Amino acid sequence: MTTNGTITRAMDRIQQESSSEEDSASSVPLLQDKGGARVALSGKEGRSLMRHGEMRKPNELTELKVIHPEMGERSVLDSFRDLRTNLLQRIRGENFILLTTGVKHSSGSSFIAKNLAASFALDETRTAVLVDCDLRYPSHDELVNGATKGIIEYLEDDTTELSEVIYETGIKRLRVIPCVGKRECPSEYFSFPRMKEFFKDLKYRYSDRYLIVDAPPASEAADIRMLSDLVDYVLLVVPYGKVTEHEIEKASRAIPDEKLIGVVLNNEPE
Repeated sequence: MTTNGTITRAMDRIQQESSSEEDSASSVPLLQDKGGARVALSGKEGRSLMRHGEMRKPNELTELKVIHPEMGERSVLDSFRDLRTNLLQRIRGENFILLTTGVKHSSGSSFIAKNLAASFALDETRTAVLVDCDLRYPSHDELVNGATKGIIEYLEDDTTELSEVIYETGIKRLRVIPCVGKRECPSEYFSFPRMKEFFKDLKYRYSDRYLIVDAPPASEAADIRMLSDLVDYVLLVVPYGKVTEHEIEKASRAIPDEKLIGVVLNNEPE
């Protein structure tokens, strides 16, 4: 199987048309399983800072670097649909919690997480929740603009309800739990007893939703080991040509073998 083009270059071209801000949108979703074979991976609702039911326009989604049916670069859309389909085929389960982590910072894992969640939401039979656990470099609050509570507030305050930190995004069937502000010592939060309850409640309270977790880079080994214990599967994001084999090997060692579902190679030349 092969992918339909390079997401990096395609997204960059789209973004140039509407003005860009950073280069984390980058990837060719080629998955390499642990055996070495490379395959293409071609209740109460949350509060919203948008009007209830208000949907984002295609140009807004383009500016946010989120895939959508009206986008011009069909290869980008198809690649993420393929990624979703192949993950579902390999996992063969109900809903699951999938964590994305990069070999190092700026590997593109936030972009992958965001658009994986969006790809699930494109399917009218599925819904998704995107959880921002990259506490040093949070990025998904842009999907709600002005959130006052997020995962940190939930962990710190026992009176905060889960429904209070789940926000509408203006994208059908997609919700987000943002990280409000930055935290320099995320490990202390990942070890909170309420963190385990957080993921358990998310999975079982919203049993029809797929949970995509954007995590710190695998170079933060302690953080990834703690988070890996709380999720079902981990996808490792490797920026092509920007890391060494030693760095990739070290990153993979931070992830339990039984949790590592594969590796996404970002920005591989066609």
